[in-house]
Amino acid sequence: TRTAQFFGPRARSERSAILGCAPHSWHVIGLRMINDYLRFCGWKTQYLGANVPVDSFVASVRENKPDLVLISCSAADSIESTLELLRSLTE
Repeated sequence: TRTAQFFGPRARSERSAILGCAPHSWHVIGLRMINDYLRFCGWKTQYLGANVPVDSFVASVRENKPDLVLISCSAADSIESTLELLRSLTE
C-alpha cells in the first residue's frame, strides 16, 4: 500500500473496477495487489476490502456500474457466502 502511493497511473482510462470479498472472507493481500496494479494502469477502482456484506457489495455495483467486478475467495469457509454474492450480482 505504501509503495503504491508513490506511483501515479501511467495513463488515464475510463474503465472502472470494484474489488472486494464476500462475508466471512478475510484474505485480501492478492486483491489489494490487483487493485494497485489496475490503478497504476489508469483504472478507476473502488476497493471494498474484506468481509463485505452482500447487500453492500451489490449496492456498490448497482450504483457505480463498473466494467469489472473482482471477488476474492480463498478459504473453504467463505465459499457459500461468495456463491450467495455471485447469485445476487447476477440477478
